[in-house]
Amino acid sequence: MRRKEVSSRRWPRLESLVDHHVGATLTASIGLAVEKVAAEIARDALADETFRRLMRELIQRRAAALLEALLAPNGTRRRR
Repeated sequence: MRRKEVSSRRWPRLESLVDHHVGATLTASIGLAVEKVAAEIARDALADETFRRLMRELIQRRAAALLEALLAPNGTRRRR
């Protein structure tokens, strides 16, 4: 017994539902792959002492600027 091909004209709602779930699954899978690669890159970057020092300095500067902005009277927030 041969299967008949499902025509999009005959089952447009079903095809739309399948497309949605396939797309969501593919997006989730790609997202996981990107997270794994990003974690690997972050581990490599954090192993570099120069990068760690530069990141620490940047974070300290930004934290100081944010604290200054939070402590400033309303309307006098400055950007650095």
